Amino acid sequence: MSDSEERTCGGCTACCKTHAVFEIDKSPGRWCEHCNIGKGCRIYDTRPEKCREFRCEWLNGYGERPDRTKIVLDFHTEGAMGKLLQMWEVSEGALRRSYANEVKNECLASDISVCCLYLDGRKEMFVPPDFVITQELLDQLAEEGIRTFRANVVSVAK
Repeated sequence: MSDSEERTCGGCTACCKTHAVFEIDKSPGRWCEHCNIGKGCRIYDTRPEKCREFRCEWLNGYGERPDRTKIVLDFHTEGAMGKLLQMWEVSEGALRRSYANEVKNECLASDISVCCLYLDGRKEMFVPPDFVITQELLDQLAEEGIRTFRANVVSVAK
């Protein structure tokens, strides 16, 4: 993709299902009532600030389009986990497919933790082998219902 080509949502509305938007009482894992699935937002001009600010990693130039992979990718660099990729499941089973495993393994090999957020509400955190995780952080993750796993990373061939 050249610098002059900017990715746009187009017909992708995956984040309209995965993300919570408290301003409009929308919980994660269900379609927003304002979403015209596969077309866009019916209140685009007046959509909540959280919707205006969110840019999935595909829009930022990484990965594949979420409506095709059924996974929304969202990188974070601040917080207790340091570098973190959140992988939000759009369709049940998507986080068990090869694309999800490839992205997860690539991140873990690059010392980036990965949090998988399943459509059924389960949450799993995978941490790289050398990531230092305190008992306090483990307790906090457990309190939030996040199962934590230390990854065995196999080098990713390019």
